[in-house]
Amino acid sequence: MNVDWAPQFPELIRAVAALRGLRYEGGASEYEIHGQIEAALKSAGIAFEREVKLGARRRIDFLTAGGIGIEVKKGKAASGAVAEQVDRYGESERVKAVVLVVERSVFRAPEETSGGKPVVYLSLSKLMGPEDKERAMGMKRPVMNEEMKLEAARRIAGLIADEGNITLDDQTREEWVADAAGDIAEAMEEWRTDGFAIAQELDRRGWSIDAGLVALLDQSGDECDEILRHCVKKWVKDCGIEPAFAIGVRAAFEDKSVHPAVRRVGEITKIYVDQAQYCIRVPELGHVKERPLGASTATLGRIVNYEDVSAVGEGE
Repeated sequence: MNVDWAPQFPELIRAVAALRGLRYEGGASEYEIHGQIEAALKSAGIAFEREVKLGARRRIDFLTAGGIGIEVKKGKAASGAVAEQVDRYGESERVKAVVLVVERSVFRAPEETSGGKPVVYLSLSKLMGPEDKERAMGMKRPVMNEEMKLEAARRIAGLIADEGNITLDDQTREEWVADAAGDIAEAMEEWRTDGFAIAQELDRRGWSIDAGLVALLDQSGDECDEILRHCVKKWVKDCGIEPAFAIGVRAAFEDKSVHPAVRRVGEITKIYVDQAQYCIRVPELGHVKERPLGASTATLGRIVNYEDVSAVGEGE
């Protein structure tokens, strides 16, 4: 799915945002899917026509007043035939862009017509929001846990062993790393990832501490982050998690960095697909559209998980 089509197509953004609210149940008929699409467009205040004839052999399921053509494909669809059909729709002056709504992700859709008009591909089987996916898959977004912390500790212990400043006695390297990882993991209590703080706890456990060890322990935070990112990436892939909103859409989230929490509204400027997160630019928080040359501290937006983002209400 191409999430980077530019926001110079506001009507396309509106239509896609409305359709991403669909909730698909396997086995629904094409008639039922059409009904859901009609309800979604009406709810979003988007005017449209049904079964619009664009010319010979060109009848599209929906056409919005803004020129967004919407075509539903149920079952398995052949890539070549779909591309030809999309091109025929794109030949009409009434069509500014095409949205393909398919039942399953079974082919790669074109990102534009042969005439250069944008094409957006939405898979009904992947249109569930993260909460729906959690219920369906029994899996929630991974968070740092004891197992991940121990793996990070093992990696740090391996780095320490590679430095060679250890005494193995009658242990093998692997045995030493396993024992050391246990100590380091316990020293990282409450997700402490500051190398000096971990070193202080290890010192109380009889470890010999020096600057080199502190520097290695200081990498524990990076190791934890890398492990968590890997787990989230796998969760996204296994559950088929996809963004509910596109770049350029205004969206809202609860800002829990302040007390009490405040509802913020901003524009989605980037999508981190493998981590299921949006970057949302909120001007009132000082976020900028582009970081000025040499201004390393300018903030482009707040990173927010998909499941914490909601549609903007009327008047917001």
